[in-house]
Formats: sequence, C-alpha cells, structure tokens
Amino acid sequence: MNAAKELIAEEGRLSAEEKEVLSKSVDDLVRDTPSTQVAVTRFKKFLPKAGREVAEGVRSVLVGIVSEAAKKALWP
Repeated sequence: MNAAKELIAEEGRLSAEEKEVLSKSVDDLVRDTPSTQVAVTRFKKFLPKAGREVAEGVRSVLVGIVSEAAKKALWP
C-alpha cells in the first residue's frame, strides 16, 4: 500500500488534493467496506489524470492486494 501511495505522491499532474484523496482511498481498496465503491469511483476519476506510467505502476502494486470487489470494479 505504501508503494502505491508513494507513486501517487510523485505524480506531477495531480493536485495536492487529488493526491491526498487517492492516497486515502488506497486503504479502502484493500478491504471490502461500504467505502470501497467510493474509492473505486475516485480511482477511476483521478488516476487517468496521473498519466499512463503512474496508473500502470499503481495497478501493478495494487492488483495483488485489493479486495475482490474492488479488483472487479477497477479492472474488469
């Protein structure tokens, strides 16, 4: 989770607020909670702004640890 947060923090195309929202959302992606769908929506909204390299890096880091519900919603 820390690696994904670090990648998000390094992205220069996102505002500080967008980076913070995405970083906080990482925690909701790894466990199945009512906030998981909110986190998925945020990732779909902001991660494309981050650029392909960061988006692929975050996906690579998270694919093994996100909840099944989040995985299916993010990467069908």
